[in-house]
Amino acid sequence: MDSTDEEPGVGHNLMAGVGDRNGEIKRLTADMERALLTIEQAREDLAEVKAEAKEAGFRPQDVQAMATIARLRAGDKLAAARKKMEALEQVSAATGADLFSWAG
Repeated sequence: MDSTDEEPGVGHNLMAGVGDRNGEIKRLTADMERALLTIEQAREDLAEVKAEAKEAGFRPQDVQAMATIARLRAGDKLAAARKKMEALEQVSAATGADLFSWAG
């Protein structure tokens, strides 16, 4: 393999022929940092809300259920969750596992 066949190494985009991309690199890095800070703030906010729910007397499984519903709603995945629940209900009834007797 001669030198023209070698794959570019780490940092090859910063080398000659590509132009000065330092400004773009700085901007993208700053954007990523802001996004990470937003994620961290959201995690802290979520922890505070969960603590508030626990302080209000909700059981851990209730808080977990609230978080699950919030996650499904935020991700627009309620329809998929309904299908899973319907399948669980059908299999539960067919196998005698009786998971949903309390609901009916």
